[in-house]
Amino acid sequence: MHQLLRLLHAAHRPLRQRDRTGDRAREIGPADSRRRAALPYGSHGGRGSVSDRTATSVVVALALVTGRPQETCERPDAVLEHELGVDSLALLEVVETLQERLGIAVPDEVTARVRTVADLQDAVRSLVTASATTPPKDTSS
Repeated sequence: MHQLLRLLHAAHRPLRQRDRTGDRAREIGPADSRRRAALPYGSHGGRGSVSDRTATSVVVALALVTGRPQETCERPDAVLEHELGVDSLALLEVVETLQERLGIAVPDEVTARVRTVADLQDAVRSLVTASATTPPKDTSS
């Protein structure tokens, strides 16, 4: 179901991204998903805590998918659907972007509980922390 919704969303609702001047948004169609994955992803190189980098990653993903300025997406109490216009399909796109960028898997149950920017940041932060502390599985047997 998750994959079907993702495909429907990509086919019928192009992404909006701010151009370099920040004055207007341009459409990024579904064929440009590889280009979207290669976009710069904030300033979370090696500096800052995991919490800061995760929060920044969430804000950048929200801004990328919604086409809104990052400053608008930084408010922790902002309700995703009402204040940022993030419907269920857009939320799946945000989650997929975060999964690709952070190397995590976000279960559907977690996605269903997210209502605010802070909810999303907390959920992603806990998944990033858990994935960093979980030893890799031994597949040599």
